[in-house]
Amino acid sequence: MATLRRILFGKYASEGLNSVVEEMQKK
Repeated sequence: MATLRRILFGKYASEGLNSVVEEMQKK
């Protein structure tokens, strides 16, 4: 259970990081 939560959190964190990078590149 903890492993699954860690995977989901890592996936969410990486997606959020990618969106932030894309927003920075737009400006």
